Amino acid sequence: MKKVDLKLSFEFFPAKNSAAEEQAWDSLKKLENFNPEFFSVTFGAGGGERLKSDSFVKKIGKDSLVPVAGHLTCVDMSKEEINDLALGWFEKGINKNTSHYFFGNKEEVVSKIIIKLKRDYPNIVIDGYTCPPMLEVDQLVSEYGNLLSNLDSKVVWISLGLPKQELFMKQIKDSYNLTNNLIGIGGVFDWVSGTKMKAPEWAANLGLEWILRLVQEPRRLAKRYFVDNFLFIVYFIKQLTNKSKTL
Repeated sequence: MKKVDLKLSFEFFPAKNSAAEEQAWDSLKKLENFNPEFFSVTFGAGGGERLKSDSFVKKIGKDSLVPVAGHLTCVDMSKEEINDLALGWFEKGINKNTSHYFFGNKEEVVSKIIIKLKRDYPNIVIDGYTCPPMLEVDQLVSEYGNLLSNLDSKVVWISLGLPKQELFMKQIKDSYNLTNNLIGIGGVFDWVSGTKMKAPEWAANLGLEWILRLVQEPRRLAKRYFVDNFLFIVYFIKQLTNKSKTL
């Protein structure tokens, strides 16, 4: 019989009370014997159990050797609340010597990120970074697949822009046996490094974040906003019009 390299992960729901949490913890300790890739903790329906989820994620991060992934549904939460929650989990990973690697964006940006992170979190483990040239997804996978598959880093942060980074992560996962976690975060690299400003909360809530982005990157984004988006609206209206005529 052919041996199958089976990879497992287990998901937990937020416990409703202390007794249920104790039972969940007992189950988790038994499941550790199966050497899962990670545990995950849901956020509850509509994010209603976020505090219990946060508490259980931090408990796993502190008392288990298995990596933990907390869900973030972002429902009924401000950006500040999401950032605070994610940062708390990030800090727990630093305390466990989770290793990080950065892939994408510009060397100037990534260098500033590393300097800032090492200043704010002296114990952080950063294995290195790669800033590839502008290539198509297939070329990136071909050129850098072996590099990423041989990394020992637990987390690889990907900044290639949307949807390129998502296509890249899927294709490289399908093509190589990766053991690390790939996380696509796009423009967050620029915000963390301070090379670009992040729109204030009120502007983002009003749908005006694109204006600040356009001011900062007019050459790259002008065509997207004024040509591509305009054509999308035109063709969308045209499709609706044609559909209504056939009814």
